[in-house]
Amino acid sequence: PPPAAPQPAAPQPAAAEPETVEEAPTLSNTTEVQRAVARNYPPLLRDAGVSGRARVRFAVREDGTVDPASIAVLDATRDAFGDAAKRVLRAARYHPARVNGRAVRVSVTTSFVWGSQEG
Repeated sequence: PPPAAPQPAAPQPAAAEPETVEEAPTLSNTTEVQRAVARNYPPLLRDAGVSGRARVRFAVREDGTVDPASIAVLDATRDAFGDAAKRVLRAARYHPARVNGRAVRVSVTTSFVWGSQEG
């Protein structure tokens, strides 16, 4: 028989906006994420002394993991820094956001910086 047609991805549940939750998500593995930032500094840019940043938006799921399909680079000084930020988020773990004591999916926006950035 012919191979089955790919099934459409299940729709992702909507993520709450940060201002609607009682407890915002907090990073639970800061040291690991700091190491991931250093490890993912684009080598050619690091070796050339080029610093940069990336601002990303993503969803933190109820279990505190980042939903990889939700990651969006909002802006980056160079594309390589946006790609690096996506890789860093694979290592991130959060204490989930809560509403009425229940863990909920929530949108988060954050920035990562490589090298020295003024302002």
